[in-house]
Amino acid sequence: MLKDGYIAEVECGTAACAAGWACSIPTLREAGLRITGKGIFGETVVQYHDLKGFEALAEFFDISIYQSRILFSPSHYDQDPGPDVVTARIRELLRDDL
Repeated sequence: MLKDGYIAEVECGTAACAAGWACSIPTLREAGLRITGKGIFGETVVQYHDLKGFEALAEFFDISIYQSRILFSPSHYDQDPGPDVVTARIRELLRDDL
């Protein structure tokens, strides 16, 4: 649900939730990361400056587009991951294992 261009509530069960939840963190919102609506498949669309989706996430978090897809695309997981699985993958990236 959007309110004033920012996410008020995140409801999903995929890795993309990590991107949605990131947009609910005030300091990240203030830095320019936001949700702009829903895509044609009902997915959350994240924007940073003039970039959207994986490109926006890559630019914002200073990671490659490949790493952005590995972290935030449900298709890069064997099954719909829960928060623990996504968190573990983010920690792998931070340790330079991805």
